[in-house]
Amino acid sequence: MSKPSNGPTLKSAGTGPKTSATARPTSPASAPIEVAGAVVTARDGLSFSHQHLFTEQLAHLLGAGLTLDEGLKILGQRLRQPRLRGLSQTLHRALVDGRSLSQALGEFPRIFPPLYVNLVSAGEASGALPKILLRLSEHLSALQVLRDKVRGALLYPAVLVVAGSG
Repeated sequence: MSKPSNGPTLKSAGTGPKTSATARPTSPASAPIEVAGAVVTARDGLSFSHQHLFTEQLAHLLGAGLTLDEGLKILGQRLRQPRLRGLSQTLHRALVDGRSLSQALGEFPRIFPPLYVNLVSAGEASGALPKILLRLSEHLSALQVLRDKVRGALLYPAVLVVAGSG
């Protein structure tokens, strides 16, 4: 004999795992946006240094006490790189439309990997978004140093191969 449930289960409450059987509706944030001749879409990538710059700038603005809405609006107006400016404006528009930052970032999988999106989501839920963004910025910086070291380490053998074959 089974016991009656005291409340809704996760599945019946609608918080269970979601399947991707249904097509994702097109949202205004995933629509292309053109800023100063540069078009930003969800399929576009962004250079590693631009991703780091965006993360660091947003972290500092939020750390200074600005709201996320104000921070993204300022980045959309002040960044010099057109693609970063367009991305900031797209994210701001998504925020104004009622989506969270992590949901909006998730629409740009070539720019923001799942780890980035999930950490931002955790920062939003915990109220520690500025700290999370600063840590992400530090992580991206360390990753860039590692990439530079690997490139440097691979350069010498490549030169030897070219010189040896010539």
